[in-house]
Amino acid sequence: MTTPELIAAPTWRAIDFISDLHLQASEAATFNVWQQYMQRTPADAVFILGDLFEVWVGD
Repeated sequence: MTTPELIAAPTWRAIDFISDLHLQASEAATFNVWQQYMQRTPADAVFILGDLFEVWVGD
């Protein structure tokens, strides 16, 4: 089994990782902070790990 590689573009200077934001309509303040972050981050790429939205589909 080979190990996958992630090779960043040579021009990238910053990469952000975020995890488990759990965005939901009832928490507008959380979304507003997320939106400000996305507008202002100097990162060349943002990797989203975990849950982005607060959703329970069921068992």
